[in-house]
Amino acid sequence: MDLLSRRDAIGQVLRVGCGALTALATRGQEARARDEEQFGGVDPVPPAPDPRFPKPPTWETTLEEIAPNVYAYIQAGGPGRDNASVANAGIVVGDKGVAVIDTLTAPMHAAAFIAAVRRVTAGDIAFFYVAPWCQNAHPSKWIDVCGTIDRMNVKTIVAGHGPLGGKAELADMRDYLVLLRTEARKRYDAKMTAGAAAADIRMGKYDNWIGPERIVLDVQRFYSEFAGTLTSDVDVAGIRRATEEYNTARNER
Repeated sequence: MDLLSRRDAIGQVLRVGCGALTALATRGQEARARDEEQFGGVDPVPPAPDPRFPKPPTWETTLEEIAPNVYAYIQAGGPGRDNASVANAGIVVGDKGVAVIDTLTAPMHAAAFIAAVRRVTAGDIAFFYVAPWCQNAHPSKWIDVCGTIDRMNVKTIVAGHGPLGGKAELADMRDYLVLLRTEARKRYDAKMTAGAAAADIRMGKYDNWIGPERIVLDVQRFYSEFAGTLTSDVDVAGIRRATEEYNTARNER
């Protein structure tokens, strides 16, 4: 059987990938419905945008070559679009085949690839203009990993969610977590509940990012870290309780 040319391979990957991403987007809508059931059917009320800061940009779906025969597939996103349910991907085209890197996987497994092409597929470590989701993460270690990537010889970062970016965008997302940790700690020490704390915190420009209501999950996760009760499991009951507290506090304003 004749081998595909690189051009033909990219064309086939793109056609298959677009179809797969369309299917994933549909499943993402179903997943959001299941999440409502998983967390008790309670949705957090998004905070109001902060008029002092601009909205994040809108970006289109692109297949961009970021190194010889190395491509980044970036899903369209920005205000008014759902960029949370489908991740970006990396594509490496060789003489005998194509490798597709799903960025939901752990980025540190790609260390050799990083060294070779001076690029990093950052998976769900990197959220560019999309609020991070600390669902079952260790938030402070997430901040540390961002620092590790910043010290790497990296030029381009393919985020798990958001447009193609670099160290500046990663630092911006890291600063979201650093700011939230500081503000959450103040309220934890003041004996506020996680949900009430999330409703009380304003994040400035980050309130304009995609998915600002994730602050509820993120504060709840930081509270577990502060209390020394953090595990790798999703605290479904804690998220449900914090969301109810958050909605109550916001509705009272």
